[in-house]
Amino acid sequence: MKAFPPAPLGALAARAFALCGRRIRLYAAVSAAAFGLSAAVYFALHRAPYALLLGETIAGAIISTVTYVHVAVDEGESGWTAAQRWERILERVWAVILIELFVFFVGSLGLGLIASGDLWGALGGTATLLFSGTLILADVDASVAGDRSTLTILPFSCAHSIALSLTPANTGRVLLLLGLNVLISNVLALLVPAFHALHVADPNLWSVLLEFLITVPLAAFSAMVYLDCAVRERNDTV
Repeated sequence: MKAFPPAPLGALAARAFALCGRRIRLYAAVSAAAFGLSAAVYFALHRAPYALLLGETIAGAIISTVTYVHVAVDEGESGWTAAQRWERILERVWAVILIELFVFFVGSLGLGLIASGDLWGALGGTATLLFSGTLILADVDASVAGDRSTLTILPFSCAHSIALSLTPANTGRVLLLLGLNVLISNVLALLVPAFHALHVADPNLWSVLLEFLITVPLAAFSAMVYLDCAVRERNDTV
């Protein structure tokens, strides 16, 4: 059976940016509301370090879920009405939060082991980081896949992400997404000391704002990569 070739990454990125522009008002409003939620959690918990991670994770997952669902609609992968889109977002955002938290902690563990300076730690850290990469499409799957019940969303979405990631035609794309996420996280982390040097109030919070501005195009690109992988998977099995 002849395999369908993957779409060029440049075309997927261009399409992702075009879809962001199509719904710029929606994404701007959602990002602003998410930042407000993150800031509210941060200040309500008296600027505790865990408060920022909690607010950032919840709010970031909301932005990602909204983006994933609307990209799927715009690409014709679903025929959801406006009401059905928001119903899907409310139904699935909890799964996206848990998946993103798990991927974050696994990825952070891998980076920590790599930075340990120990050979075995570096090898184990690399394996751990690569494992987190195989889950990088799980949150998209949890948002847009139709054949998921409440009990099966997490295991099925993670399993499907791993299966897609280990398909040879998709592996390079998954590694690219992993690299983009690691790069963005490191750049944002480096900006915090710069904000401190400029005497910016609550520099960590402003770093979160920048992260949210990046989240929409990155989520749209991730959704386009996922949809391309999923469509080819369906076509190859026909």
